[in-house]
Amino acid sequence: MIMALAALEVGLKQCISTLVPDARWLTENVPSPPVVAMLLEYVPVLPVKNSINGSVSALPESYIKELRKYVTMRNEVAHLGVFSAKASDLRELADVVSDILHLLDYYMGHEWALSLVRDELLNELGVKAD
Repeated sequence: MIMALAALEVGLKQCISTLVPDARWLTENVPSPPVVAMLLEYVPVLPVKNSINGSVSALPESYIKELRKYVTMRNEVAHLGVFSAKASDLRELADVVSDILHLLDYYMGHEWALSLVRDELLNELGVKAD
């Protein structure tokens, strides 16, 4: 769980520094805002190379809700030593993180990455099937 959320944070910082090169130093040297806040508030205003239906949508509420749940669980593990996740939680977290990282790859210009995002997220983002 800790590694999956760390991967999401690193991938998000990589996306930001790729799309906004002047922000690279900040993403590498300054503590970041919470990952959920960055996904909700900053990603939609990034100068992306690929968009969806002409814009960059914020993640659907279902994904945000899941991420908040997992961030809380991660904090309980990291700060309190309390591990309450089930195997199904870890699989779902891996799927959510994978979807978001592939979506960020797509925004950075890697068109192939969109084909790796699960249909659930694509449908919520309004992506039309080919």
